[in-house]
Amino acid sequence: MKILSAVSDDNYYVKMALAWAYAEAFTFAPEFMTNFLEQVQDKFVRNQTITKACQSFRTRDQTKAVIKKLRLK
Repeated sequence: MKILSAVSDDNYYVKMALAWAYAEAFTFAPEFMTNFLEQVQDKFVRNQTITKACQSFRTRDQTKAVIKKLRLK
């Protein structure tokens, strides 16, 4: 996550790749990723991460309920 969080690029595909990687990480470390997601300031990456994690069948319902509250408006 340290390496991924250092990436700063406005390209759509780079941001989407970050969101997918973060969403996949929710499967393996939901508590860590919830705390990590709070630090993500890029609105697009953060909201797409939440969307992708919530669409995954591997993310638990309890985790989905918590991360939906972290969506930026």
